[in-house]
Amino acid sequence: MLRLFGQGMMTHAAFTVLGRWFTRRRGRAVSLAALGLDTGEAALPALAVALSGAAGWQAVWWAAGTLVTAGGVVVAALFRTERTPHPAGGSADPEAPAAGWTRAQVPRDRCFHPLLLATAAPALIGNTVLFHQAHLAETRGWSLGVPASAFPLCAVLTVLCSMASGFLLDRVTGLVLLPVFLLPLGGGLLLGTVTAPWSAFALMALYGVTNGLFLTLFGAVRPEVYGTRHLGAVRSVVVAVLVFASALGPGAGGLLLDAGVGRPVQFVVLGGYCLAASALVIPVTRRLRARGAAVPR
Repeated sequence: MLRLFGQGMMTHAAFTVLGRWFTRRRGRAVSLAALGLDTGEAALPALAVALSGAAGWQAVWWAAGTLVTAGGVVVAALFRTERTPHPAGGSADPEAPAAGWTRAQVPRDRCFHPLLLATAAPALIGNTVLFHQAHLAETRGWSLGVPASAFPLCAVLTVLCSMASGFLLDRVTGLVLLPVFLLPLGGGLLLGTVTAPWSAFALMALYGVTNGLFLTLFGAVRPEVYGTRHLGAVRSVVVAVLVFASALGPGAGGLLLDAGVGRPVQFVVLGGYCLAASALVIPVTRRLRARGAAVPR
């Protein structure tokens, strides 16, 4: 229940609502909302550890439950008023249904699977790298403080790039950023094969750039490509794949480590995946720009 109604459902609901509520400034709206996710990931783990040490883990659960319940009440009150987005060309007709592909139509679109392959990369790779950071430090003779001290740099760049990409998406659309948003992560993984401690900072910094771009793209690209009428159903397919990828990465990485496939080899393969996915979506984005967010007939 924590997995379905917490991390998965709360972000799915938030980004779906933003995709439906905003058109001309969708990128900025998504990037601002993503600050909540960034802030939580940066602050809540340390806060939970401190609270557990002071009052016990039960107090943390009570505090978290109370906070989520109170937040739900506030959100329910704010959502009493529906919002109708206005398209870039003028005011919207509130009676006109929003265009959109259905969940049954989207998987048959030949553009969908390359896009899914690219957008699944941060979930797959990020969890794999972060889950096995202790092993990485041990095999390279680093203290655990080396990878841990790189997290603030990652968090700062995630926030900055998320905000910048929000403004950029509103100017050039998400399809322009799709072929390039994985390139920083790919470069960081290749630099991660270096054994010097600075490589940990390079990897986490470049991962932060990709993660910041991804958070905004994740909320803005699907409505841009497939419309908003069935946005929740379409995004549920994407979210399910991302959740599976985030669970697959650490397990597969651990099995490979046990089989003698070290982190440098894994980093090269994952970096190659980023570069290949970026190249794969170039013709896809050209095709999508040519057809627009058309509803299939």
